[in-house]
Amino acid sequence: TLEGDGALRQITDEEDIAPQLYAPDLEINDLTNNTDGYTGADIEQILLNARRRRFLEVVKNGSAQPIGQADLLHAIKLYQKP
Repeated sequence: TLEGDGALRQITDEEDIAPQLYAPDLEINDLTNNTDGYTGADIEQILLNARRRRFLEVVKNGSAQPIGQADLLHAIKLYQKP
């Protein structure tokens, strides 16, 4: 939806976190096509889940990598809409 699309764009476009947190391979249009009908809250939860997964990988492996397209698609796949 437009609401979910706007939320995703706003969150990933935030200048203070986007360059450090998200990889340059993000395809926003692809992600919004996979979240049709999701609300802004749904999108925020998906992004939070992707961040948590990446954090756990950093703790386990000791190397920090930005969140990429595959991470977000994985988080979308696992997300259960309330």
